[in-house]
Amino acid sequence: MVSDLLVPADGSGDTSTVRSRLQGSVRLGSDGAREVLLPLGLVTVVSLAPFIGYDPAHAGGRVVLVGLVTLTLLAAAARRARSLRLGLALSSTVAAFALPWEVSWWPLPGAVGVLVYVLSSLVGRSPADSVIHFRLGRLTRTDVLLILSLAVVSAGFLFVFHALTPPRQFLGDQFVAGIPVWLLVVAGVTFAAGNAAVEELLFRGAILHHLGYAFGVWPAVALQAVAFGLLHLHGYPYGPIGVALATIYGLLLGAIRVRSNGLLAPWVAHVIADSVIFVFILQAATRTS
Repeated sequence: MVSDLLVPADGSGDTSTVRSRLQGSVRLGSDGAREVLLPLGLVTVVSLAPFIGYDPAHAGGRVVLVGLVTLTLLAAAARRARSLRLGLALSSTVAAFALPWEVSWWPLPGAVGVLVYVLSSLVGRSPADSVIHFRLGRLTRTDVLLILSLAVVSAGFLFVFHALTPPRQFLGDQFVAGIPVWLLVVAGVTFAAGNAAVEELLFRGAILHHLGYAFGVWPAVALQAVAFGLLHLHGYPYGPIGVALATIYGLLLGAIRVRSNGLLAPWVAHVIADSVIFVFILQAATRTS
């Protein structure tokens, strides 16, 4: 099960109630300012990582990690439990890039951040901060049609991107040569499911949840989409065009997440897109093997 971060504690699933609760949760004054600035600051700092570096072993990554840790400590001092959890998750994600290279490739650092977020949520929650549910949300016929439509459109854009941009080798020759087809299929399915789960939990889960309390649902959907897009500067699709495509895709996934009141629908759509991406990456790697 995955975290349903926009459903009220009574499990009613009334999204209008949730939206009004999120939009009205921040009040004027110093407490309200901290509730807004801390999560925004955390997301802004982690969004700098694609430009200056992720790995804390290098100067750019250290700057990002120090910024995240500083904001996390401020959240702890201000007793902002939500921002504290988000800060722990994002700090742990960046810190995990300092692990040996065998275990520091994405999405494993993101999985570390998700684990820290879940543990801190279970251990540190208070009665005033409603119980975090672990729920998939609904999946209606309309949601299925939206997922299929998004899958077709995203696959089309990825195909055009793949055809018009120079290939980049994401998988080394040693990971491709001699591997049987069935094992490559297993690797592709595992990559698609795992990467989609980590990114949905982080972006349409934790980040959207905490930005939602600060700014309301739809501004939060837009902000998490921008952060998601920037993450793809060196991912796939890559470069400025990749950032633009991933931002639009993150916006649509966020809308599906809000509509379905859970992470199942955006996760399914994301798995389909990542499966297509894996095929393109594998094709590029095979050409050079």
